[in-house]
Amino acid sequence: MSPFAIAFLIVYPIFLIGMYNIFLLMAKRLHKQNMERLSQSSHLILEENFKRMVHYIRISLISLFVASVIFLFLILL
Repeated sequence: MSPFAIAFLIVYPIFLIGMYNIFLLMAKRLHKQNMERLSQSSHLILEENFKRMVHYIRISLISLFVASVIFLFLILL
């Protein structure tokens, strides 16, 4: 395996985790602002939507990582 592939497999997950954490910080801040602004009756729906959004982002990043690793191995073969 080439040094590029090894470096990619080490650095790329760290990059994706960092991007996920940055997104999560921004989403939590926006969610908190929305919770303060909107009525009490909509809080349950907002909480459910926020959890669902975070779940979809997690799945997207995992699938992006898997697709990138498969693509890398196909290039190196």
